[in-house]
Amino acid sequence: MHATSYIEFSAEELNAARPLLLDKVVEYFLAKQGIEVLFVQGSVASDSTDEFSNIDFRVVVQAESVDGGEAKGE
Repeated sequence: MHATSYIEFSAEELNAARPLLLDKVVEYFLAKQGIEVLFVQGSVASDSTDEFSNIDFRVVVQAESVDGGEAKGE
């Protein structure tokens, strides 16, 4: 069994890093073809985060840009 190591961050560090991470995620998806809409929901959207908050993020893509499956009408 492998030992797992963790990096500990303070609440202040986590809260400061979250908007930076969100900016990177938005930048990444806006550079992609076929992105219709980006949504941020939950505590990040309502500006009520704490050190336990995650980022609820949704990406809506154009159906033509999805490979395979029903999204391409197959």
